[in-house]
Amino acid sequence: MTNEEIKQELEELRIRFTALEIQLNKTVEDEWVPWKPEKKQMYYTVSARGRATDYEWLGDATDNYQFDIGNCFKTEQETIDHSRRQRIQKRLTDLAKGFKPDWRDANQGKFFIGYNHRNQGKMDGGWCSFFKTQGTTYFQTADDRDNAIEVLGDDLKFLMGID
Repeated sequence: MTNEEIKQELEELRIRFTALEIQLNKTVEDEWVPWKPEKKQMYYTVSARGRATDYEWLGDATDNYQFDIGNCFKTEQETIDHSRRQRIQKRLTDLAKGFKPDWRDANQGKFFIGYNHRNQGKMDGGWCSFFKTQGTTYFQTADDRDNAIEVLGDDLKFLMGID
């Protein structure tokens, strides 16, 4: 191999190296990493009674367990909001009466709750037979859906992140 060929190959390797480095940095920047307290830092959990409870991070088995199950929050308010969302979602699921949509049955109505920004900001609903969205609770009847809207009221806005 001549010196010229070596220089050319080296330049090609530099370009490839730079491209890989950019790709690696982009991948690292795009990865979401959950917040984890540092040693001696305060954090909050939802207690067995549904209340925000603060702890000092020691890095022990209990701390790591709370982190692993997603029960490790930076602020008391974040903890309270999380607990409230869980309670509302549980109630919403209960109001669906165990309905399990059959997505192979295009004739089966699947009723859901939505927020209509055009209808004076009212909770509204719709139905579909084949389009499933992530995180949606479906109801067997429009009456069941409308009952859930009535029972949960403004809690639904909170659950959906609507101010």
